[in-house]
Amino acid sequence: MRENSFIEKNKEKWNEFENILKTPKKDPDKLSELFIEVTDDLSYSRTFYKNRSVRVYLNGIAQQVFRSIYKNRRTNQKRFVYFWKEDLPNIVWACRKELLLAFTVFAISVVIGVVSSANDPSFVKVILGDRYVEMTKENIRSGDPMAVYKKANGVDMFLGITMNNIMVAFRTFLFGIFFAFGSIALLIYNGIMIGAFQYFFYERGLFIESSLSIWLHGTLEISSIIIAGGAGITLGRGLLFPGTYTRMQSLRVSGRRGLKLLLGIVPVLIIAATIESFATRITEAPDIAKAAVIFLSLAFVLGYFVWVPYRKSRNPKPPKFAEPKLPQTITDKIDLVEIKTNGEILKDVFSFYRKYFKYFGGISLLIGILYGIFGVFVTHYNLRFHFIYGVDNPIIWIRNAFIFVGDQKIFFNYHDCPALFIANFIFIGLAITCTNFFFRKERGVITENQWWRSKYFYSTLALSFLASLIINLLFVMMDVGVATFIALISVPFIL
Repeated sequence: MRENSFIEKNKEKWNEFENILKTPKKDPDKLSELFIEVTDDLSYSRTFYKNRSVRVYLNGIAQQVFRSIYKNRRTNQKRFVYFWKEDLPNIVWACRKELLLAFTVFAISVVIGVVSSANDPSFVKVILGDRYVEMTKENIRSGDPMAVYKKANGVDMFLGITMNNIMVAFRTFLFGIFFAFGSIALLIYNGIMIGAFQYFFYERGLFIESSLSIWLHGTLEISSIIIAGGAGITLGRGLLFPGTYTRMQSLRVSGRRGLKLLLGIVPVLIIAATIESFATRITEAPDIAKAAVIFLSLAFVLGYFVWVPYRKSRNPKPPKFAEPKLPQTITDKIDLVEIKTNGEILKDVFSFYRKYFKYFGGISLLIGILYGIFGVFVTHYNLRFHFIYGVDNPIIWIRNAFIFVGDQKIFFNYHDCPALFIANFIFIGLAITCTNFFFRKERGVITENQWWRSKYFYSTLALSFLASLIINLLFVMMDVGVATFIALISVPFIL
C-alpha cells in the first residue's frame, strides 16, 4: 500500500484518537481500542515506511498515551517507607563486615594521628595546613577557639558544607572501585586528620570545650563518612572476591548495595550540615545542651545502623535479604524505537556503554590524559608540591596526593582561567561526539569506514559541540565547587 493511501485510510481514526487524548475525561474502553489500532498502524509503518514522517507521527501519538498512563500510574508509596524500615537495615547487616572494617581502620588512624602529633610538633601543620593552624591559634588568643564556625553566613555555610560533605562521602564510596584500597586510604587520611585535630586542642587545654563544639555535628558527619567508607569497601569487594559470579556481575551486585548505603546517609549529612551551620556557631550555649545533642546523635547512629539491623537479623522470621536479580548479558542490538519507561531507558544506557566499553575506555583514557596535561599547564598547577615535596615522609606525601585529587575544582575555575572554558568545551564535545558515533553505529546508520564520509558526520559534530557549549555555560553560572560536583556525578547521564 502506498503511503498516501495508508494515511487517507486511517487519518479519521488518528484524528479521533488525538481528540480523545485532548479531553480531560477519557473513555478508557474507547481509548484502549484505538490505542491497539494505532500501535498496529505504527508497527506497519515501521516495516514499510521506515524513513517517512507517518512513522514519526504515529510514534509520537503512542508516546503521548504511554506518558499519560505512566505519569498518572499510582505508585506504591510504601516503597519509600520500606527502604528505610526494611531494605536499608537489611543491607547494613549484610555489609556489617565491611562497615566494621571501615570503623576499625578509621579508629586506628585516629590513634596514629594523636600519637604522631604528640611526638612531632610540626605534624599538625602538615595535616591541617599552616593557614588553618595559625588562624585557630589566633582565635584561641582572642578567647574564642571555635570562632571559625561564626565567620560565614548560616545559609551560605549550610549549602557549602552540605555540598562538601556529600562530595567527600561520594568520593570515599567511588574510590572503592580501586579494589577497596581507595576508600581505605581516604578513611586513613580522615582518621589521621581527626586525631591530629583533637590533639591540637588537647595540647592547649581545650579538649572538652572543643569536643563539645566539634562533635555537636561531627557525631553524624564522621559516622556518615565511616559508612561511606564501608560502602566503598563493599564496592571494591565485588571486584576482589566475585565468588560464583563473573567479576562484572559481582561488581554490579556490590555496587547496588554500596549505593544504597550511600543513599541512606545523605539525610544524615544534611542534618549534620544544619547543626554545624546553625548550632555549632552558638559557642556560648550550655555544655549540657551540647552534650545532649551529641548523645542523641550517637544514640541515633548506634540505634539505626547497629541495633535495628542486629534485631532484624534475630527476628524469628526475618525478611530474607534478596540479592538483586542480574539481568541477562545483552549481546543483541538494543531496541531504540520501543516505547520504554525511564528506568528501562537508563538500563539501556549502561548496557550501551558496557557493550562498547573497550572503545570508550581507550578514548576516555586518551582524552583524560590530554585534558589533564592541558589543564595543569594553563592553570600553572604546582605538581612539584604534591608529588616531590615530602617524598621522604610517606604521611606528608599521601596528604599532598589527596589534596591533588581533591583539587578537581581548579578545572572549573573559569573566572581565574578563561582558557579552561575552551578546554572543557573541546574535550566534553569530543566525548559526546564519540558517544554519538557509537550510538549511530548501534542504530545501523553508519559503519566505521563510512563515518568520515557520512552525511551524519557534520550534523553529529555540530550537535555534540552545541550540547558541550550548553553544559559549560551552565557551569559558568554555578559556583566552582557546585560545578565540580555536578560534573562528577552527571557525566554518564550527560553522555
